[in-house]
Amino acid sequence: MKGLYGKIEHSYCEPFVEAFDASTDFRDWLLARLCLSDWVGRSASLKLEQFSVRKARFWWKNYYCHESRCTCPGLAGREVDILLFCRRTDGRTLAIHVECKQPKDTFSDGQAESYRVRATCWAGGLGGPRSLLPHDLAVTVLICDREASHSLDDIAHFDSVIYFDEISQRVIPYPTPQL
Repeated sequence: MKGLYGKIEHSYCEPFVEAFDASTDFRDWLLARLCLSDWVGRSASLKLEQFSVRKARFWWKNYYCHESRCTCPGLAGREVDILLFCRRTDGRTLAIHVECKQPKDTFSDGQAESYRVRATCWAGGLGGPRSLLPHDLAVTVLICDREASHSLDDIAHFDSVIYFDEISQRVIPYPTPQL
């Protein structure tokens, strides 16, 4: 990972993504934590579809809408750390917008608020990146250290918060937060 942008954050993101793609148990646990019980046991990762339209080594990382294409209010140039898709057996597609806050990171102005706005806008097919898969539903999740001091106002902008210690019980190895 030499020279990788955001390598500390990446060390938390990559195993999370790999588990989502490779492990039905982890994916079902995540969907249950996101209060999507009707997706549990009925969905598959769309990694191959994402990769085929994005063609990036990290097919899941740093999705953003370029300023010239973005029609979502106030989102030009803002990115999502992880964007995952899964398709249910009935054909419905879900996008999971994940913000990862490594232990020493904080939210920038308007960052937390932008997650739900982006998820709603992109699910409607408006102005997202060209590599965005069409989807019917979108949810937002914050993954972070339990000891982090994020404001309740910022946390409230996410559909769910999942702590690193919860992930580490299901993804081995997973980094131990260094404060």
